[in-house]
Amino acid sequence: MFDLSDNRNKRRKTILGYAHFDPGMGVVLAAMDFEWTCRRAIVALSGTPTVTLYERFFHRYTSLKKLQDAWKDEVLPQLKTKCSLEDVTCQNVMTWDQVTDAMKCRNVVVHGTESRVFAQECRWAVCVLEDACDNVATFVEAQCGGKGIFRRISRSRSEALRGQLSDEGKQLKDWHLRIKKQISRYDECHWIRTGKMGAKILQPKGKKRQKDCLV
Repeated sequence: MFDLSDNRNKRRKTILGYAHFDPGMGVVLAAMDFEWTCRRAIVALSGTPTVTLYERFFHRYTSLKKLQDAWKDEVLPQLKTKCSLEDVTCQNVMTWDQVTDAMKCRNVVVHGTESRVFAQECRWAVCVLEDACDNVATFVEAQCGGKGIFRRISRSRSEALRGQLSDEGKQLKDWHLRIKKQISRYDECHWIRTGKMGAKILQPKGKKRQKDCLV
């Protein structure tokens, strides 16, 4: 859906386009964009090696409250002007309560266990979250001399720590390996065409492809 080479304008245009035709999908994408933007801001402004930050994010910083904690732990010590994530996000008459209510809208859309949600509510949430993303991205650019979040950010670990993985990092590595094994068993074109997992079809040497020749 998004790429690191995108910019704020492109992301915003894409998300607002979805919000116009499919408000529920729009608010899901806007919430993803907000979480991603906050994480990238933390990576850009922190002094911690990027690999270590990503390992922590995998399990520990997986909610709005956890992102606030991450900002407090990783970013505040680096800032001359001590601005919390709420301070950075809530500019131009926006309040933190609006941000949390907008994220709540995403939860209702995704889980659907508390109430129904209306198109107007979704579009309102999209606008709040996209404005919040703009504020965070602008703050990072100001702090980083014009360098924003849409770039490769890399801080290496020391030689002593290089090669070590946290428990979260090990779990993520194991997850990648499990998924890789599953993917190797199936034919990707079959999933996209039918929506079902299908066994990979082998191509016998010197013969035409046979659909009944399965792994």
